[in-house]
Amino acid sequence: MATRKKGEKAPRAGPIDTVTLLDIQGILGKMLRLAEEEKPRGIVEPLSLTTVTMHGVVLTPPFRERGKWFSVTIVKLDAVELNVVVNTGESSDTPYTMGIDENVYDQYFNRPCIYDVRLWTDSGTCRVKVRGSR
Repeated sequence: MATRKKGEKAPRAGPIDTVTLLDIQGILGKMLRLAEEEKPRGIVEPLSLTTVTMHGVVLTPPFRERGKWFSVTIVKLDAVELNVVVNTGESSDTPYTMGIDENVYDQYFNRPCIYDVRLWTDSGTCRVKVRGSR
């Protein structure tokens, strides 16, 4: 413990150094909301059968107010190469290409961060089933 010399004033906390209980409550409240958003809810949202062409399609989670997906599963029903990009605004333009004999694509993250999936073929059409989880 530091001691003061005679006549030396005690240090005072300035307005920036002072944290009130209301500040702590606000910070904890934000942390609790974030923790709640990060919790899987066990909701599986199958989307309708989609036909994908060379023009491509971008699929987003329905009910966006409920948040983003933790995972996405794509089941390819036709023997065509299918290009996949998850989170088009943030991911590389280089897709993952599902081979002709590859039927299922699964992507899982530990937190909800999937806001869209872009699909397209290089030739022909392909029917897919897409399922997201919250």
